Amino acid sequence: MPQATPAGSDDSAAVISFPAVSRKKVAGAFDGGRLTSDGGVLLLAQAERAMGICRQLAACIADPRDPSRVTHKLDDILRARILAIACGYEDADGLDALRANPDIVAAADACAVKRAEKQRVVLRSYAEIRYGAKSWKCQRRVVARIEASTLGMDIRYVVTSLAQGSAEHIYDSLYCARGQAENLIKRHKSQLSSDRTSCRSANANQMRLILHTAAYWLMWRIQQAVPKAAALANAEFATLRLRLLKVAARVIETASRIRVAFASACPDANTFRAVAAALRSAPT
Repeated sequence: MPQATPAGSDDSAAVISFPAVSRKKVAGAFDGGRLTSDGGVLLLAQAERAMGICRQLAACIADPRDPSRVTHKLDDILRARILAIACGYEDADGLDALRANPDIVAAADACAVKRAEKQRVVLRSYAEIRYGAKSWKCQRRVVARIEASTLGMDIRYVVTSLAQGSAEHIYDSLYCARGQAENLIKRHKSQLSSDRTSCRSANANQMRLILHTAAYWLMWRIQQAVPKAAALANAEFATLRLRLLKVAARVIETASRIRVAFASACPDANTFRAVAAALRSAPT
């Protein structure tokens, strides 16, 4: 039977026991003070300020509330919701729990292990042939992209009915563009959970889709601010969230300033600084 918690004690500070390490007892408790696991939400706040998404969106929505009784302006409500979506909290009912998160609160008014990126030398060429499978009535044009690198050979084929255009144009400008469009849809749906349209009202589901689209634009702005030479330059939204948004930090607030102390061992600190500098210098 679990022991009863003494009256007046803080349940969040109850000690949690873990297996011993090198004969040393290991224990933990939720008593670290004003800590956050979403320190990178400040980057999102910078991106939102530069783009003005919430201000423009609020201007399109009628607000029937009595102005004398309004505590949170409509754009602030939208901002809190959209930043939460971008950080992976796609359900609105999660905002009650996030009220204690100092970075979410500040932006609205832990670091992943760095992966080693393999360097490779790539040689690319294009070719085309006429080919007819047994089930085809005639031969068709087949474009091949041939890529040889230190990691091996990679050959991709595209069957096309287009008679005009070079093999390179058909593969790079047409086929890859279609694949990129599918990737954008995948990021919107899978990585930002825009398919969570479970409301009974069609209008409510449409509003959720608008909010998720706004979060998409913020993540896209973060992606564009990553230096091209950085390992995260071509990272998907889920990776950017893990590496740049889910950053541990301690929030220290005094009468005149708020200081956010990020983890000294953060493996993506240089990229974080570069993104923050790029967003800070962006025109408003």
